[in-house]
Amino acid sequence: MIAALAVTLLAASPQTTNFPLDCTYVARGGGLESHGPCARFEEDVPHIDPAHLVRMTFENGLAEVRIGRAGTGGGIAYVRPDGRAVSVFILDNGADYFKEGFVRGLRHGKLVYYDRALRPMIVTDYDWGYPFDHGRAEVCIGCKEKRLDDEHGTMVGGRWSVIDRKGRVLEPQH
Repeated sequence: MIAALAVTLLAASPQTTNFPLDCTYVARGGGLESHGPCARFEEDVPHIDPAHLVRMTFENGLAEVRIGRAGTGGGIAYVRPDGRAVSVFILDNGADYFKEGFVRGLRHGKLVYYDRALRPMIVTDYDWGYPFDHGRAEVCIGCKEKRLDDEHGTMVGGRWSVIDRKGRVLEPQH
């Protein structure tokens, strides 16, 4: 009897086992708050429980979701109403901003620039990159973050290049 009840309870709450990471997002009619387990990662790609997608507030077709806690394999992602999601850089305690139509993220530890449909438009072998500015972005291989204080850091070292909006190198590594 107890075993049957346990199986029934597990079957009734698949989001807890299939989507074990906590999420924080803006729900319709509410503010930014934690909504419990609702996400998982598969090969760096966030997946959001469909039951939570219908509760999210989408602006310009995207919702921002904070996944997990620091040090738990979480991060921050943009997600579309159909569930397509990508992890993006954290900037000013939120998701990276779109600049010149692109937002930055890492996939398998390498820099990717995504468009507003969350399609990977520039997939690189670089470790980090700045947002595009006037059609150009500085990117680096082997650079590391240097903390300036508790909230801010900068990237130092490595080999730097400049790429265009198609990912072509405009200025070689230096």
